[in-house]
Amino acid sequence: MKRVKWLAGSWPLSMRQLAQRIRADVFAPEGMSGFLVTRVRENSIEARFIEKIVSEETITDPFENEIRFERISYIETAFRFSDEFPEVELRNAPRSIGPFSSRVSQICSFEAGWTNLNVDVLMWADNVQEQIGNKIVIDRAHVKDVVFDEAVNFEATLSGTRDVRPSMKALLGERQHTLDKLHFSVNSGARVVRVQISADGSMQAPSDIPDELVLAIRQALPRKRAAAGPIRSIRAHE
Repeated sequence: MKRVKWLAGSWPLSMRQLAQRIRADVFAPEGMSGFLVTRVRENSIEARFIEKIVSEETITDPFENEIRFERISYIETAFRFSDEFPEVELRNAPRSIGPFSSRVSQICSFEAGWTNLNVDVLMWADNVQEQIGNKIVIDRAHVKDVVFDEAVNFEATLSGTRDVRPSMKALLGERQHTLDKLHFSVNSGARVVRVQISADGSMQAPSDIPDELVLAIRQALPRKRAAAGPIRSIRAHE
């Protein structure tokens, strides 16, 4: 599964200057954390932030002898920074990105900021269709906070073997609601790819989704965005 989350951001430096600072904080074999840069372009940086986790574990053998050993693991946060919207892209990030966001904040002298998006997913899906030039089929949708009456709200998931938009319109009518997630299917090459997009600007898709489709989904994000606030420990996915 490939998970991508996009956020709005602002940078106090150019991408070249930011890349220099990231490269100066390189992850070394003997270090506990740092960055490994994959690619730097005039308007974007692709890199990984790596944390080394060292713990001691104890096991007891059948003769009640304790054996202690050191276990080493690594947590990676792959990302793309850009000076164009969306400025932050997190790829298959861990659930907590606190150490990563804190380090980026330090590198930027606490002058950078980013925040979650609040996306109209129907508009996003329409934009994807326009970007790729192929029809998409929305076969699953989740709505929440649907106002039934003054005292009752409900949420619902609509799924089917055809596009659910007409059924969703019939169910909701003029009721106030929040469209939270959509699943759509699209032909990509010789196969059908199924993608989930969410109102927080995130996407889930098969791990072998073509890179050009991910690019189209990113470029299709509606331009309406929230103002970037101070970097904080945003959850990378739900």
